[in-house]
Amino acid sequence: GAAPAAVTGEGVAAAAAASASAPAAAAEAPSQPDALRGLDADDLRGLADLEEARAAGRLDAASYEQQRRAILEGER
Repeated sequence: GAAPAAVTGEGVAAAAAASASAPAAAAEAPSQPDALRGLDADDLRGLADLEEARAAGRLDAASYEQQRRAILEGER
């Protein structure tokens, strides 16, 4: 009987922590769609490839930012 209550309590705490971090992520979100407007399919695929490479550790932060900026500014 006591174990499910503890799990529920932890679940509530985890949900509260997750919702507390949501506003910070939401604050960054508005700039992203604006940055993507006007990009063609190749540019969007390039950004997706960059995200994938960064997530997989094949690209460092500086290279990622440089290449992302080049795509968003149409220098690609």
